[in-house]
Amino acid sequence: MKDIDHVALKMSRNVGFVRATNRGLAISNSDYICLLNNDTVVSERWLEKMVGALERNPDVGIVGPITAPSGIPRSYDSHHSIQHIEDSARKKIFPPFTNLEDFNRLIEHRFPGHLADITFVAFLCAVIRREVIEKVGLLDVGYEMGMYDDNDYNMAVRKIGIKTKLLYDTCIFHAGRATFNVMEKKENFNVDGLVQTSHEYMKKKWGLKK
Repeated sequence: MKDIDHVALKMSRNVGFVRATNRGLAISNSDYICLLNNDTVVSERWLEKMVGALERNPDVGIVGPITAPSGIPRSYDSHHSIQHIEDSARKKIFPPFTNLEDFNRLIEHRFPGHLADITFVAFLCAVIRREVIEKVGLLDVGYEMGMYDDNDYNMAVRKIGIKTKLLYDTCIFHAGRATFNVMEKKENFNVDGLVQTSHEYMKKKWGLKK
């Protein structure tokens, strides 16, 4: 099969994150696949650094960046965020955040190529090895429109002995739930209901109590 340079997939309707992502994964033939949300702002060399981390660490299958702290206007407080990481560690880890590019230069110098443990790499921005997708398969469509599909996939990857990590020398901005917020306003979509349904599905699938 020839290498594919650029292909745009247009859906006739909103099929949700999981099915749309699976369509892209199914036609890609790249060694590394990047998943990136539409409500993100990336920094210089972000993709180069994440792919490089996977190339240097063959035992890692998925890698993601850290995200700007929740104090930044319109940013989303996920477990990838600087603030969440430092709150969990109960100590100051990163230099002060001023702006995305200046901060990235600082963390590139302080944490070059440093990979850290993470509960799961969120698919707001993640790079995945082709071999991982070949072994684990596509995302579970049982998650319908999304939410917890990335938790699920990370667990499936780690179950077969492949690591998932967070890269400390790369930071991006993520607003969070931009598409869901539009759907909620324009279509009266029940986002909280989706979160609950997807969470229950994951707990049942994996036998989790929480």
